[in-house]
Amino acid sequence: MRYLLTGGAGFLGSHTAERLVSLGHSVTILDNFSSGKRENLTELGKNIEILEGDILDPVLCQKAADGVDHVVHLAAQVSVARSVDNPAETHRINIDGTVNVLEAARRANAKSLVFLSSCAVYGDTRELPITEAAPVRPISPYAVSKLSGEYYCHSYFEQFGLKTCVVRLFNIFGPKQDPCSPYSGVMSIFLQRLSQKAGVTIYGDGHQTRDFVYVGDVARILATLGAEIDRFPERCYNVATGTSTSINDLWRQLSELAPDTLTPVHDSSRHGEIKHSLGSAARLTARLASTNPGFRFTPLAEGLKPTFDWYQKTR
Repeated sequence: MRYLLTGGAGFLGSHTAERLVSLGHSVTILDNFSSGKRENLTELGKNIEILEGDILDPVLCQKAADGVDHVVHLAAQVSVARSVDNPAETHRINIDGTVNVLEAARRANAKSLVFLSSCAVYGDTRELPITEAAPVRPISPYAVSKLSGEYYCHSYFEQFGLKTCVVRLFNIFGPKQDPCSPYSGVMSIFLQRLSQKAGVTIYGDGHQTRDFVYVGDVARILATLGAEIDRFPERCYNVATGTSTSINDLWRQLSELAPDTLTPVHDSSRHGEIKHSLGSAARLTARLASTNPGFRFTPLAEGLKPTFDWYQKTR
């Protein structure tokens, strides 16, 4: 089968490309390399086609989609903090760009489109763990843009018959996550600082919690959803482990992997940050039982070691 993978040179995108190629699929990657890296794709060699360009270009989106069977749409502005700084940019990329990709997939008669959304659409809910039935209360412009993308996916399914599936991803981590941006996730920043034997700043009291999901698990799920979309009729799924970890505890577990760790310092909380996030993926795992027997989410401690080793090699 032929896949179009937008944002395929990024952290999750490159892992997903590797998964698809390993399954024997043909993969076209559309990426503007604003955050994605060509070195993320080095090992794939001639097994992929790369189109350099932007999802804001509808002509290029159509060129990329023509002849493909499935689309996995990952390209986005993914930072909550950046969306607060520049809501208009986030709107253009995450809403206008998503419509361009949906329209290209529709015109290409693609069999499916998987859209990467976020647990941020739920807002700062106190009802944990969060299921897909929880009310959506987006706080940041990023969360609003992702929820808008979900609604457009639903509209394209109802109006045009394009089979879409929404994935609400919780906090992803793993090798190749870029720590260099000021908007990087806490996991990648901690890992880089550890590899440099440097101190870290924890924003807030560190009691805020997250549900950390290993990148390999997400790549496997994305590949399955595209090819088996009819086996996932709800069309909206959390990707979460159901395990809650505080930022303080995350730092403790990571610091055990590195000697001579410095004590972290605390600073004020970031505006728009959600205090607690914990997801339930019961709906997804029930469906995966028929397509991926024996699937389980990688425990945090099990995923931290290869992730830390990767940072050590690349520091």
